[in-house]
Amino acid sequence: SFMVVLNNLEVSSQYIMKLRNELETGARSVFKDKDLENVSTCLADLSTTAKSFSELLSSNIGQVSATVEPALRPLLDRFQDVSYELSEAQFAANEAEDPFAEDFLRGLDECLAPYEANLTKSNFEGLLHAVTVLVVQRLERYVLTKRYTHLGGLQLDKDLRRLLSYFSSRTVRAVRTEFARLLQINTLLSLESVAEVADYWGDNSSVTWRLTPSEVRRILSRRVEFRPEEIAQLDL
Repeated sequence: SFMVVLNNLEVSSQYIMKLRNELETGARSVFKDKDLENVSTCLADLSTTAKSFSELLSSNIGQVSATVEPALRPLLDRFQDVSYELSEAQFAANEAEDPFAEDFLRGLDECLAPYEANLTKSNFEGLLHAVTVLVVQRLERYVLTKRYTHLGGLQLDKDLRRLLSYFSSRTVRAVRTEFARLLQINTLLSLESVAEVADYWGDNSSVTWRLTPSEVRRILSRRVEFRPEEIAQLDL
């Protein structure tokens, strides 16, 4: 199968580099000066071959993630049905029955199970990283189409941190970078007032912002309680 081919590419690349290193170590004990230099030049071709295998593997992992996307789309589309214009009662109700994250992650597990069972650990992590990027990019688009109350911003925070926790627990790779923009969007949507932006923005802020001033204003405009004139007056 295609997944077997991916696994073979990974293992072949690893063994080629192992062979190169062992031959190079042996050559140092046998050859000197010009002869050793000639041997090293020949062995460099093995590194080139291993690199070509790795690049081919990376390209094909991307193609696999593209085949996963159709199965992910209906799971992500459920987010569009979730309201974040929440009252206290609705926010409390969500404590008892999660509106999005749990069902989404359950479906994601089912979608990824065949790949996890058949890919090497490293290849599955590569696929999971590509899926993470796909999920974050689509969610960012959806998030910016919704309206939020303060409690809605807090609910979104819970949902995003649940997703971040899931992806972090499934891979040794750092995934917080992929979530950085989305988490910053959520920070703005969770503020109690427009004036609070000053606590996070500017020279005194410890936050490295990935959002532009125009994006910040656009995001703040999604909060039902924030007045347009307050947002327009922000010094960003």
